[in-house]
Amino acid sequence: TVQVGEDETKVGGCFGDLREVFFQEPVVEPIVAVTPCFVVELCLPGILAALEACPTERCRLVPELPSPPASHIRFVRDGEIPFFSECSDSFLQACFEDAQDRIVPPNGVVIEEGTAGEEMYILMSGALEVIKGSDKVAEMTGGEVIGELACFGLMSRRDATVRATSTSVLMVVMRDSVLGTMRNKEHRKEVDRFQAMLQRLALNYFEVAIHHRISNCPFFMGFSGAFVTTMAMHAKQKLILPHQVIETDGLVILNRGRVAVEYEGQELGRLPEGSYFGPTVMLRIHKR
Repeated sequence: TVQVGEDETKVGGCFGDLREVFFQEPVVEPIVAVTPCFVVELCLPGILAALEACPTERCRLVPELPSPPASHIRFVRDGEIPFFSECSDSFLQACFEDAQDRIVPPNGVVIEEGTAGEEMYILMSGALEVIKGSDKVAEMTGGEVIGELACFGLMSRRDATVRATSTSVLMVVMRDSVLGTMRNKEHRKEVDRFQAMLQRLALNYFEVAIHHRISNCPFFMGFSGAFVTTMAMHAKQKLILPHQVIETDGLVILNRGRVAVEYEGQELGRLPEGSYFGPTVMLRIHKR
C-alpha cells in the first residue's frame, strides 16, 4: 500500500499520469510506501517504443491527441497557421486524410540533416531547435511547419536537423496526400496560392544555386565566368508543380526535382536535377 497525499492506493492501483510522463511535469504530491511495495514503473522510452510499434493506440493512450482528419483541421483553424490560411475545409480534409500524430521526447530527432524525406510536419505542441552542421540556427514553437519543400518534392534530402527541446507532438502530413489533392481541379484556388507561396520559398532557398547550375550545364561548358554571371542575372525562375506542363520559349535547366518527357501521351523517360532541354527553342531554331 502507498499513500498519495491524503489517499491510499492498494495493490493494482495506478498513480502518476501521462502529463508527468510525456511533458515531464513534476509530481505535486509525495508518494510514500505504507507497506513494503514492489512496483512496475512505466517511463517515457518504453511508452514511446510501444506507440511506435502500435500507432493506432496513440489516441487511446493520449486522448487529447487529435484523430485525423477532422481534429487536425480544427487545430489548423484554431491555430491560424499561415501556411494553410485561406484553404477550404475540403482541401484540408484531403491533405490530412493519411496524417498521423507523432510524439517526440526531449532530444529526440524529428528530421536529420542529409537524410531523404518527403513528409511535412506541423508542430502541435512542444518546442524544437533547428541545427545546420554543428550550429543552432533557429527555434520553433507550436503551429510552425517543417519540411514543406521536401513534401512538395523541391528537396530530395533534409538540409537541417530538427530536434525536440521538450516533449513535442507533431502532425505528419504525407506527400502523396498533398500532391494528390492538388491534382484535383476543384482546388484550383489553393493550388494557385501554394504555387505562389512555394515560388517565394524556393527563391530564398535556391537562388545561390543558379550560377552553379548554369556553369555546370553541359551546353555552357567552356563559356567565360562573365558570360555565365550575366546569364544568371537575367535568368527567370519558375516553380512547376507535379503534372503541370512546362511551357517555355527558352532553354530550361532543372534546378530541383524531376520531369517526365512525354510524346503523344506516352512517357519516354525522366530527367534528373541538372538536366536541360530547349536550346534550339532558345536560339529560335525550333518552336516550343
